[in-house]
Amino acid sequence: MRLLLICFLLVTKMYAQSFDYGDGESSFGWGVPVKDLKKKSDMELKLGFRLQTDMRYTNQKNETTEANETLADSYLRRLRFQFQGKFQENIKFYMDIRNDKVNQEDEGDGEFTVGDAFIHVKGLGGKKWLNLKAFRAKVDVSRTQTVSSSRLIHHDRPYVTDYAAEYVSAGRRATNFQLIGDFDKKIHYQAVFGDGIVSSKFKDAKGTKASSIERQNFMIGGKIKFSPFAGWEEKKVKETYFGVGKHFTVGIGHFMTNGIEFNNGGGEVDHALTNVELSAHYHNWAFQAEYFKFDDMIEDFGAGSLNIGESSGYYMQAEYVFSNFHHIAPVIRYESWDKFEDIDGYVQNSTLVGLSYYMKGNKMKMGLFLQQDELEKNIASSAGASRTDSIVKFTTQFHY
Repeated sequence: MRLLLICFLLVTKMYAQSFDYGDGESSFGWGVPVKDLKKKSDMELKLGFRLQTDMRYTNQKNETTEANETLADSYLRRLRFQFQGKFQENIKFYMDIRNDKVNQEDEGDGEFTVGDAFIHVKGLGGKKWLNLKAFRAKVDVSRTQTVSSSRLIHHDRPYVTDYAAEYVSAGRRATNFQLIGDFDKKIHYQAVFGDGIVSSKFKDAKGTKASSIERQNFMIGGKIKFSPFAGWEEKKVKETYFGVGKHFTVGIGHFMTNGIEFNNGGGEVDHALTNVELSAHYHNWAFQAEYFKFDDMIEDFGAGSLNIGESSGYYMQAEYVFSNFHHIAPVIRYESWDKFEDIDGYVQNSTLVGLSYYMKGNKMKMGLFLQQDELEKNIASSAGASRTDSIVKFTTQFHY
């Protein structure tokens, strides 16, 4: 009887660590190496791809008239071709070519653009804690924005984080230079300066874009993260853990781009973004939360005189992975964002619940999600009326 019990526990443990379609996260390294058979180059090349799809049905309800409008849409959320060249043990170049949101609503096929494109040098001056990233690399304005989209719990990040990604640095990766590193995985840091924002993503609280930006200063800032408990250090920033290991991390960052002069009424603002994060997981449980504060937020570009104030928001999300049952994982996320704190009617709340099915870790997965967005009257498309969007999403991912 004891032998049968031991065998049962061993089988259960093995099954709990296996995905339905083969090995996943334990050997996650994306891509395949391209061999130089004649060994004429000192570069090791690796190629890969990422494909994320989204099919959704949306019902938009005007809360004043109770009129409903529906929208059905199916599109490629992300399409990426990834390249990495390693020149020696401590120097590599990474880039991707991407076409995101292909055929979303009326967007058409879109165009391919450059995403990441950076040189990463490890161990400057022989110091393991001092590394350099140069050119198009992510500025850590938000944890979930810094996590690779291949390691997100849900393909669409919270709205407030998408806004943070454009507030001080275009796409949080405008050309920049970073010093990054960690001390025994206990303390992680980033110090960065680089290019600022672009007018097409410079929006007021109502979502209106700026006509143009005349000039601005460099973006500067930094972030520090701390794992205070022994054995709970974070080795890789991600959101998916599949019931393995544990970590606890808190962090705070502050970034600014000053002297932003724009021609909508001839104004000037100093954008500053503060981000606070907390993340933890313990085997099957995972939780993270972030808070954002935006200084020098503009209420409305179209107003006769510019009204400048503040904006703030936060989100929380949690996931539990049934690692002994096909790696099915329920998730819940709540977000609240006050786009202009000084005036009522600018709050957006969003609630997401769903199930992920990790068929092969992050290499192959799918999800079914229900999302409800509540927009107050000043930010809804119907002037003077709040709106509620109810969305059903089916998503898939393939990453190799």
